[in-house]
Formats: sequence, structure tokens, C-alpha cells
Amino acid sequence: MYPHEQVSRHMTVKGIRSFKRLPHQYKDPRVIIGAGHIGLRCAIFLVNRKQTDFVVFDRMYRVGGTSWMYQANSTSKLQTEYGAYHMGYGMDYPIPTDFT
Repeated sequence: MYPHEQVSRHMTVKGIRSFKRLPHQYKDPRVIIGAGHIGLRCAIFLVNRKQTDFVVFDRMYRVGGTSWMYQANSTSKLQTEYGAYHMGYGMDYPIPTDFT
């Protein structure tokens, strides 16, 4: 059709299932809030189930949650390194015993 042509009162439109507004379909239908230990565990769980349609958000600039991201207080002279997680160890992934 051209802009100057008129449309009849009754017509058939092909390719449109409904004129109602369709619900928004998100690219990543699952979201995990927090990239700490539990958030990363949840992400591993989804990946193991072959569900990769998720995104992880965290307020920090790197993963790990608040594991040693802050000092105890501003006057503390305690020197520490960043905390570390061994995400591969747990109920589903036992600690390996054959370190050869």
C-alpha cells in the first residue's frame, strides 16, 4: 500500500497474530543479584542445568561479595589480602584427594 491509498472497512492482515500489546520478552529472563558466594553458586547451578539465559549483577567492581573487600574499620591496621572462594568444592563437587 501507498500512503495515499485508502483501506477498506474489512481487511485481512497476514503475519500479525494479535493487535494487543505483547508482553516484553527479556533477553536474560533470570537475574542473580549479588556476585558473592551464593550468587556465584546459583550461577554455577544454572550453567550445570544448561540454562545460560541469566545475568549476574553486583554493586562492587569485581566478584566475590564483601569477602575482605573492606577493612574492619578506618583505624584498623590489620593487613589482609582479598578473600578467596573455592567454588569447585562442596556437596556436588567433593575436595579432590589425588593431587598428583
